[in-house]
Amino acid sequence: MTKEFYKELQAWYFYALDKIRFPEDYKYSDDPQKNREVRNATNLIRLLTRVIFAWFMRERNLIPEDIFDENKLKGIVKDFLKDENSSNYYNAILQNLFFATLNQKPSERAFASDGGEPYNPHYGVKTLYRYADKFLISKVL
Repeated sequence: MTKEFYKELQAWYFYALDKIRFPEDYKYSDDPQKNREVRNATNLIRLLTRVIFAWFMRERNLIPEDIFDENKLKGIVKDFLKDENSSNYYNAILQNLFFATLNQKPSERAFASDGGEPYNPHYGVKTLYRYADKFLISKVL
């Protein structure tokens, strides 16, 4: 880690802060403007730290390089980079990496079952692989 690294990270953060949008599923403030600012800043920092962590893990060969390879991801994730509103990469790759892979014992990794939401036993369980519909490949662990 160098000063240059932190300067570039800071520059990217402020650039992205004006462009990024996150779901409005959590309220931080009664003031809509402040609510948006806090939500975006908090979620962007969380996303950046997770991606940096994943990058270091990739550098140590602890996770596959494919999750950062645009050409390979086009054959894995549906509609990869199709448009600026596509969240398939975040949901299918990053969320599954952070919660269902890194936050789960290898012997307990599995896909959540599909089914009606209120009666699905895996509804709301984030430590199982989700978003099978966002992949171009089958559910193989």
